[in-house]
Amino acid sequence: MLLSTCATTILGLYFLTDYISKTRAKTSYRKKTIKSPPNTPQELPSPHIYLERPYPTSEQIRKPENILISKICLTGGPCAGKTTSLAFLSERLTEKGYKVFSVPEVPTLTLKGGGMIIMGGLTPENVMKFQLLLMKMQLRIEDYFMQLAILGEQPSIILCDRGVVDPKAYMDEGCWRAILDSEGWNMSQLRDKRYDAVVHLVTSADGAEEFYTLKNNEARYEDLETAKGVDQRTQMAWVGHPKFYVIDNSIKGFDNKIRRVYEAVSGAIGLPMPYKVHRKYLLKDFSIPKEVKEEKFTVEVTFIKNEDEKKELKIRKRTQNKLSKYTYSEKTQLEDGKFKETQRVLNARSYITFLAQKDERKKGVLKERSCFIWEHQTFILDTVVSEKDKPKILKIDYIEKDCQINIPPFCEIVKEITEDQAFTNLSFSQAN
Repeated sequence: MLLSTCATTILGLYFLTDYISKTRAKTSYRKKTIKSPPNTPQELPSPHIYLERPYPTSEQIRKPENILISKICLTGGPCAGKTTSLAFLSERLTEKGYKVFSVPEVPTLTLKGGGMIIMGGLTPENVMKFQLLLMKMQLRIEDYFMQLAILGEQPSIILCDRGVVDPKAYMDEGCWRAILDSEGWNMSQLRDKRYDAVVHLVTSADGAEEFYTLKNNEARYEDLETAKGVDQRTQMAWVGHPKFYVIDNSIKGFDNKIRRVYEAVSGAIGLPMPYKVHRKYLLKDFSIPKEVKEEKFTVEVTFIKNEDEKKELKIRKRTQNKLSKYTYSEKTQLEDGKFKETQRVLNARSYITFLAQKDERKKGVLKERSCFIWEHQTFILDTVVSEKDKPKILKIDYIEKDCQINIPPFCEIVKEITEDQAFTNLSFSQAN
């Protein structure tokens, strides 16, 4: 009965989202009017006209502009604590007033429906076919829950048990590239634009081996070494996402791990954080070794006209392989002197509209950025090429007051500049 019910659920989701996809495809290139983004420094021209595309990815689905809908991906290696974290997040975020949707893990749904396939017995071609099926189902289920959140018309959080980039950990680079090329996909779409944040929980096989087990998940089959390898490859698959958090097992106690996950998600959606969530260092020089996987971007920061001295408005364009992601940022000084920053994703048309409101008193800030992981910590390395001396800045996000930061040995530190206002985007924009 359970298998029948699960299989029926999968088929129902598939055909419903397939119907939505085909319906949108029939109305492709239909003109549609959308509202201007809220809280803009001046009213944007209205109406905006855009052309709908067949089968939208998540960033193409139009969200209500005045309602928060965030999508968070929880990923990681086997036996990392994702299931417990999802349950905890759902309960706590519901208490905060959000409508919480939980997107189920597709491999587990597949197993319960009778369709699990052990990867070791497949040819490379069939590995690609199997992972492509998983990816397409992941896309459809995520978009189905996104549409439900939109219909609900209330602040919502969509929690995804794994994400569409996870299959990259189960194939080589050539197979992954072949899938992207065959479907016309790219990493900007799948990794950067679909999720507001990605939280990676490190497998207990790496640092908490005594707790690793195969008993609490039917879809789990990896031994300790295989689990560690899958975990590391999954981390590498997500490197480059602008809000990527790695929660390892360095702080003992499973409750502490769950708390760190909650704090990472809270910071990503704009809830108050108890501690400053990053540190910055000025570098004399650096040389990233070839064996360290890095993702490279160019980042352009433009400040927007604003008469409120307590607010800082800017837009950001982050580009990789000629594909860009656009964000709008509003930084507000609070009564206690601290700052609160909120962000939202823009489409290209809104970004261009904001460019017309550029603050001419400030120059643009251009950076060359590298993102990489070192000892389970995510680092961002910026070279500010718009400055004459091209300062090199190393940044690390963290969520613990007394977090031990392991500076990579290939980065030569001059000094810490976390609180130094001379090394902020605002300062760079005002420099001659």
